[in-house]
Amino acid sequence: VIASDGILELKNAQNQMLGEKMMEQLVVSSYGDKNLINAHHSMEAHLSSFQGGSEQLDDITLVAIRMY
Repeated sequence: VIASDGILELKNAQNQMLGEKMMEQLVVSSYGDKNLINAHHSMEAHLSSFQGGSEQLDDITLVAIRMY
């Protein structure tokens, strides 16, 4: 999973940034054994929930590649 800094710097209503540790936890819980489409939707939902109603200040880019 490759993420832009816009995801790591995403802020919630309490002005807390998502950060690397929470991003890692979200990747583990979202991607695990799921197919990439479902995992991507799960990740989007987690990010949206974290952000709440706060303004998005940067671009958000997320790329996931599964190799077999």
